[in-house]
Amino acid sequence: MAARKPSERRHGGADEVAELNLVPIMAIMVILIPMLIYMFTFHQIRVQRVMAPRRGTGAQKTKEEKKEKELNLTILIKKDRGFQVTWEQALMPDTQASEMISMRQVDDLLCGDPNDSKTVRAQGCWPRAEGCFCYDFAALYNELVQKKKKFSDGKEKPEKRVNITAESAVTWEVVSRTMDAATCRLEQEIYGPGNDGFNEYVKAKPKKGELKKIPGVDDPVQFCDPLFPNIVFAMAE
Repeated sequence: MAARKPSERRHGGADEVAELNLVPIMAIMVILIPMLIYMFTFHQIRVQRVMAPRRGTGAQKTKEEKKEKELNLTILIKKDRGFQVTWEQALMPDTQASEMISMRQVDDLLCGDPNDSKTVRAQGCWPRAEGCFCYDFAALYNELVQKKKKFSDGKEKPEKRVNITAESAVTWEVVSRTMDAATCRLEQEIYGPGNDGFNEYVKAKPKKGELKKIPGVDDPVQFCDPLFPNIVFAMAE
């Protein structure tokens, strides 16, 4: 029988594989999953096609018919121009759209310095030749608070839904900040019209709402006081 080299010899137990111990990994997952759930913010988001409100002089409807119609409050985001808020005409025959909430010129610091990596551009703000301009989220928030109060006072079911629609060129960061402005009430009810009010809005914190229990999390989670908790992405036709 031919002799074998020592390196070619098979030793007993060399092919045996040790059983993996998955207990430490499972323990880490059990700890991480509740923490991740706790860190998430949940929004109810749907996509729905709607007809944009239009001006018209149709026949007058009865009060009962008007009450049955929803507010259909809609935020139109226009690229590099601002916001416009519309609502169902039947609830307010004389006016069905607010004035354009134009972009606001603010402190140049909010647009950051392209030559300084330590500065950060605020979301919804972009530099122009004339200076730094931001979508006026403070004015939008004020408008939504006023509409909520006007159309919800005295109603058994307050308005909870707002539609958001945007031009195709609008970036996601503007849409997400618009959602923030519509979802939660802030510390102040109304913010001033000038840059001081805008700066106060930027620094404002959400108003605390209910404590809710989430499955898998030991401690209750603090939610904000909702303004319009139901957000619908609406594609105007």
